[in-house]
Amino acid sequence: MADYGPYNPPTIDALSQTNTSAGDVVATSGAVGQGGNYEAWVFVGSSAAGVWEIARRNAANSADVGDVPTVRTLAGASSEFRVRFNLNPSERIVVRTKAGITGDIDAALYVEQLA
Repeated sequence: MADYGPYNPPTIDALSQTNTSAGDVVATSGAVGQGGNYEAWVFVGSSAAGVWEIARRNAANSADVGDVPTVRTLAGASSEFRVRFNLNPSERIVVRTKAGITGDIDAALYVEQLA
């Protein structure tokens, strides 16, 4: 893991849920206090095949900023993804389902500012 920036200690969010809908936020970094480069470790898995989005959200948390990576997991499997974003103050990173998933899901997000 990288050395994190002096103003934003790493954040961790996790969720276990059953039967999600499209667009459900399953993990969030929360608003960051300082702008800068951030690295996100995304851990997702589900009992059915899943399609997930890792999005940078604006300061009002009302719209995505830039491209939104889409990742997939196989049924009964979990995966880890690493993504870097350049965030402005009060922006955030969210992980959400792109399509509904019937069954159990697990998601975790670890975000840290790079020094």
